[in-house]
Amino acid sequence: LCRQGLSLSRKLNYITGEIVSLNMMGSIFNVTGNYPKALELLLEALKKAEYINDQENISRLMTGIGILYSYQGDQRQSINYTIRALSIAEKNKYENRIAVNLINLGDSYEKLDILDSARSFTNTAYDIAVQSKNEDNIAITLNNLGNVYAKMGHAEVAMGNYRLAIPYLVRVDNQETLCET
Repeated sequence: LCRQGLSLSRKLNYITGEIVSLNMMGSIFNVTGNYPKALELLLEALKKAEYINDQENISRLMTGIGILYSYQGDQRQSINYTIRALSIAEKNKYENRIAVNLINLGDSYEKLDILDSARSFTNTAYDIAVQSKNEDNIAITLNNLGNVYAKMGHAEVAMGNYRLAIPYLVRVDNQETLCET
């Protein structure tokens, strides 16, 4: 379907459609482990988004590239792209994009064992998720806080966060994070 969308968008010279299709294709290749192809598609989409100055898609694509690097274990490069995505999201007040990038920064710092930063970014993301009533983000941040507190040696606090996350994860049907929790 993404290939069809890309083909049709190119025929119509609809650049935004190309960007969305390339982004989706890149995301699919990312989660299936074809990282070189994913990066190629995401960078192509980013170039098009920059060409038309589509700030929301630039932020979205930088987030996706950050996730790609995180999946590959390159947390430093992930942080680099995520900070750039966050900056654009904050400047344009893309509330959900802000929360997602804060979640991703917290996750990358947790994986690097920089736990104070991980906790700080994740707590900020949690506050935004609660304020906006985004149950998926609430659940993910609670899970991630559990991971941070577990690494800090605070098992009871970690378990409390995991227990709080479960009902949200069930309600929003987030199977991936539910399994992790």
